[in-house]
Order: sequence, then structure tokens, then C-alpha cells
Amino acid sequence: AHAPRERIERAETLTELALTHLDRGAHDAAHDLAAQAVALFPEVQGPVTPARADALVALGRARLGQGRITDTRAPLVEAETFWRAFAPESTCAGDAARWQRRASAPGRRGALSFSPSC
Repeated sequence: AHAPRERIERAETLTELALTHLDRGAHDAAHDLAAQAVALFPEVQGPVTPARADALVALGRARLGQGRITDTRAPLVEAETFWRAFAPESTCAGDAARWQRRASAPGRRGALSFSPSC
């Protein structure tokens, strides 16, 4: 078994890799990586944290890029809700809100980039 810090770093790395794949338009690979991160974070950090919220945004973005609009809303709403409560004025909160709005707009897809730190 991996030590807790190693597992947290793994989840963070999975999220970073997912974001890199999103920037390159590789939505399927990004989805798989982000889904792994989203599943791993609760095991190593408990409830939603900034790192898990970032993974949720990556997962939502990947699903949006895949055209899976109905599956996009849940992770983006969870991330936006977290950021609104945790740091409502942060860049990450704004990014989560923009992705959630984008997912809610009919006929809009793609992998627009927002802040690389989120």
C-alpha cells in the first residue's frame, strides 16, 4: 500500500495529466485520468478539497469535449459549489462557474482554456 502523501501526489499528478490532455484535445485520455483522480481523492483527503475540485472540473471538461453533455453537469456543479463556499473570489471559482455555464449552454462544446492553476 502507498503512503497517504504518495497517494495524494498520485491523484494530483493524474489531474495535471488530465489537464495536459485537455489542452491537446485528447478528451478520452483526459476523462480516464480525471476519473481516476476524482475516485482517489476521497480515499486520501476526505471531503472535497481544492485539489479534488480541480479534478472535478477536469472531468467535466473532458465529458464536455466528448459531447457527453448530460454527464457533464454533476462534476462541474460539485466543483462550483465547493469553490463558491471555499474561496468565492478566487480564479478557480470563476473558472468552475464558467465551465458549468458552458456545459449548460446548448450546442456549445470544446476545451477552452482558463487558468492553468485550477
